[in-house]
Amino acid sequence: MGSEIVVDSDEIVVTMPHSKPFIEIESLIKEKISWILPKQNEISDNEKKIEISKPVYQRSLTLPYRVKNQKLSPKF
Repeated sequence: MGSEIVVDSDEIVVTMPHSKPFIEIESLIKEKISWILPKQNEISDNEKKIEISKPVYQRSLTLPYRVKNQKLSPKF
């Protein structure tokens, strides 16, 4: 099993075999820090850009379902 680094906007998870000494983990992080920090910033920036829009209900709506568009009739 090899090493793995998972980067999120607020954490870094390093997975290594238990047989590896802690100094190797530190060494790996120091070696990859020039990649880790920009990646964290990129992920954080992307999370800020995500916008959840509210659905707009209007007459004559269609919803794709089972290969064709189904007409919806919302009651106002």
